[in-house]
Amino acid sequence: MSSCFPLVFLIILEKIQSLSKWKRHIAEFALIVLIALAAEYTKLDGGVYGILLVAAFYLFHDSKAKMFFAAVCVVLLSSCHIVGGGFEFATANVFNPDVAAAVVSLLLINLYNGKRGLKLKYFFYVFYPAHLALLYGVSLIVLNCL
Repeated sequence: MSSCFPLVFLIILEKIQSLSKWKRHIAEFALIVLIALAAEYTKLDGGVYGILLVAAFYLFHDSKAKMFFAAVCVVLLSSCHIVGGGFEFATANVFNPDVAAAVVSLLLINLYNGKRGLKLKYFFYVFYPAHLALLYGVSLIVLNCL
Protein backbone atom coordinates (compact mmCIF):
# COMPACT_ATOMS: atom_id res chain seq x y z
CA MET A 1 0.00 0.00 0.00
CA SER A 2 2.69 2.50 0.97
CA SER A 3 4.54 2.16 -2.34
CA CYS A 4 1.71 4.06 -4.04
CA PHE A 5 2.50 7.32 -2.20
CA PRO A 6 4.87 8.68 -4.89
CA LEU A 7 2.33 7.94 -7.62
CA VAL A 8 -0.55 9.51 -5.69
CA PHE A 9 1.74 12.43 -4.91
CA LEU A 10 2.51 12.99 -8.60
CA ILE A 11 -1.14 12.66 -9.65
CA ILE A 12 -2.25 15.27 -7.09
CA LEU A 13 0.68 17.55 -7.98
CA GLU A 14 -0.41 17.39 -11.61
CA LYS A 15 -4.00 18.28 -10.66
CA ILE A 16 -3.04 21.36 -8.63
CA GLN A 17 -0.94 22.89 -11.41
CA SER A 18 -4.04 24.71 -12.68
CA LEU A 19 -4.33 26.79 -9.48
CA SER A 20 -3.11 30.36 -9.30
CA LYS A 21 0.57 30.83 -8.46
CA TRP A 22 0.27 31.39 -4.69
CA LYS A 23 -2.49 28.85 -4.16
CA ARG A 24 -0.44 26.32 -6.14
CA HIS A 25 2.70 26.95 -4.04
CA ILE A 26 0.75 26.61 -0.78
CA ALA A 27 -0.96 23.44 -2.04
CA GLU A 28 2.38 21.99 -3.21
CA PHE A 29 4.01 22.68 0.16
CA ALA A 30 1.07 21.22 2.11
CA LEU A 31 0.97 18.17 -0.15
CA ILE A 32 4.72 17.57 0.18
CA VAL A 33 4.48 17.76 3.98
CA LEU A 34 1.43 15.46 4.17
CA ILE A 35 2.73 12.82 1.76
CA ALA A 36 6.24 12.92 3.27
CA LEU A 37 4.83 12.38 6.77
CA ALA A 38 2.60 9.58 5.49
CA ALA A 39 5.60 7.97 3.76
CA GLU A 40 7.65 8.19 6.95
CA TYR A 41 4.82 6.89 9.12
CA THR A 42 4.21 3.86 6.86
CA LYS A 43 7.96 3.15 6.55
CA LEU A 44 7.98 3.68 2.79
CA ASP A 45 11.44 3.08 1.29
CA GLY A 46 13.14 6.43 1.33
CA GLY A 47 10.52 7.91 3.67
CA VAL A 48 10.53 11.70 3.74
CA TYR A 49 13.64 11.89 1.60
CA GLY A 50 12.17 9.70 -1.14
CA ILE A 51 9.15 11.98 -1.42
CA LEU A 52 11.38 15.08 -1.35
CA LEU A 53 13.43 13.63 -4.24
CA VAL A 54 10.27 12.93 -6.24
CA ALA A 55 9.18 16.52 -5.54
CA ALA A 56 12.57 17.90 -6.61
CA PHE A 57 12.48 15.93 -9.87
CA TYR A 58 8.88 16.93 -10.64
CA LEU A 59 8.83 20.57 -9.58
CA PHE A 60 12.16 21.49 -11.20
CA HIS A 61 12.00 19.28 -14.31
CA ASP A 62 12.23 22.36 -16.54
CA SER A 63 15.64 23.37 -15.16
CA LYS A 64 18.39 20.79 -14.82
CA ALA A 65 20.42 23.12 -12.60
CA LYS A 66 17.55 23.76 -10.15
CA MET A 67 16.54 20.10 -10.14
CA PHE A 68 20.12 18.98 -9.50
CA PHE A 69 20.60 21.56 -6.73
CA ALA A 70 17.32 20.64 -5.01
CA ALA A 71 18.07 16.92 -5.26
CA VAL A 72 21.60 17.37 -3.90
CA CYS A 73 20.11 19.30 -0.97
CA VAL A 74 17.69 16.43 -0.31
CA VAL A 75 20.50 13.86 -0.48
CA LEU A 76 22.64 15.90 1.91
CA LEU A 77 19.67 16.41 4.22
CA SER A 78 19.08 12.66 4.22
CA SER A 79 22.63 12.26 5.55
CA CYS A 80 21.83 14.43 8.58
CA HIS A 81 20.15 13.45 11.78
CA ILE A 82 18.39 15.69 14.23
CA VAL A 83 20.51 15.58 17.38
CA GLY A 84 19.76 17.72 20.41
CA GLY A 85 17.66 20.20 18.46
CA GLY A 86 20.20 20.60 15.66
CA PHE A 87 21.40 18.72 12.61
CA GLU A 88 24.41 16.48 12.72
CA PHE A 89 25.95 15.39 9.42
CA ALA A 90 26.98 11.74 9.42
CA THR A 91 29.40 10.78 6.63
CA ALA A 92 28.50 7.12 7.12
CA ASN A 93 24.99 7.94 5.90
CA VAL A 94 26.37 9.18 2.58
CA PHE A 95 27.39 5.57 1.88
CA ASN A 96 23.95 4.23 2.76
CA PRO A 97 22.65 2.22 -0.26
CA ASP A 98 19.53 4.40 -0.54
CA VAL A 99 21.60 7.59 -0.59
CA ALA A 100 24.10 6.06 -3.02
CA ALA A 101 21.25 5.07 -5.37
CA ALA A 102 19.88 8.63 -5.16
CA VAL A 103 23.28 10.08 -6.07
CA VAL A 104 23.64 7.73 -9.04
CA SER A 105 20.12 8.61 -10.20
CA LEU A 106 21.02 12.32 -9.97
CA LEU A 107 24.06 11.81 -12.15
CA LEU A 108 22.17 9.76 -14.74
CA ILE A 109 19.23 12.17 -14.86
CA ASN A 110 21.59 15.12 -15.20
CA LEU A 111 23.29 13.44 -18.17
CA TYR A 112 20.00 12.88 -20.03
CA ASN A 113 19.92 14.99 -23.19
CA GLY A 114 16.19 14.72 -23.92
CA LYS A 115 16.65 12.38 -26.89
CA ARG A 116 15.52 8.77 -27.10
CA GLY A 117 18.28 6.25 -26.56
CA LEU A 118 18.88 2.93 -28.23
CA LYS A 119 15.85 0.82 -29.09
CA LEU A 120 16.46 -2.10 -26.74
CA LYS A 121 12.86 -2.91 -25.87
CA TYR A 122 12.99 -6.58 -26.90
CA PHE A 123 16.42 -7.08 -25.34
CA PHE A 124 14.97 -6.19 -21.94
CA TYR A 125 11.93 -8.42 -22.51
CA VAL A 126 14.42 -11.30 -22.66
CA PHE A 127 17.08 -9.99 -20.26
CA TYR A 128 14.84 -9.30 -17.26
CA PRO A 129 13.32 -12.79 -16.88
CA ALA A 130 16.62 -14.42 -17.94
CA HIS A 131 18.64 -12.66 -15.24
CA LEU A 132 16.02 -13.54 -12.61
CA ALA A 133 16.20 -17.20 -13.68
CA LEU A 134 20.00 -17.04 -13.53
CA LEU A 135 19.95 -15.52 -10.04
CA TYR A 136 17.47 -18.16 -8.92
CA GLY A 137 19.73 -20.90 -10.31
CA VAL A 138 22.77 -19.44 -8.55
CA SER A 139 20.83 -19.25 -5.27
CA LEU A 140 19.87 -22.94 -5.60
CA ILE A 141 23.49 -23.91 -6.21
CA VAL A 142 24.74 -21.82 -3.27
CA LEU A 143 22.04 -23.13 -0.91
CA ASN A 144 22.77 -26.76 -1.91
CA CYS A 145 26.50 -26.24 -1.27
CA LEU A 146 25.87 -24.94 2.25
